Amino acid sequence: GIAWKIDDWPKFIAYLLTALLASRLKVELPEITGTISVNFLFILLGIAQLTFTETLILGCSAIMAQCFLTRRRWPRIEQVFFNTSSAAVAIAAAYFTYHGPWSTRLHPNSAFLLMLSAAIYFLFNTLPVATIIALTENKRLQKIWTDCYFWSLPYYLAGGALAAMFGWLTQK
Repeated sequence: GIAWKIDDWPKFIAYLLTALLASRLKVELPEITGTISVNFLFILLGIAQLTFTETLILGCSAIMAQCFLTRRRWPRIEQVFFNTSSAAVAIAAAYFTYHGPWSTRLHPNSAFLLMLSAAIYFLFNTLPVATIIALTENKRLQKIWTDCYFWSLPYYLAGGALAAMFGWLTQK
């Protein structure tokens, strides 16, 4: 089962505060309308270095901070709920990919597993949003996802590589 615990309070608080501060940062990507938050980098770091509880709290807190801090007006409650709950599902899927019972059998290299987790996080993070857009704008899901999100996959993978490198450097 999942152990709901925080192992290292100072490390967790440092990661959480950094993620919350970074919630205001957005990166504009070529080929994509809109921006991408740098939150995913801290979520990937959490996946590699924190417990599931810590990563879930960090990720959901950063997403909520992003909802409230990056807009001129307050978001509707259903927007906050959707963003936070879909992020929680994406975090859980990515965390399980990295730490699941079959992960080391899949590939023993933790950097590869973190890259795979980044791809899983990307998929679980972008598909729900694309689905909502497709439904509300009466457009094809594949077109919305391909036009708006597919091109951000390399940035998620680069984030996975950065998180893996950071983890490698901090373990030496």
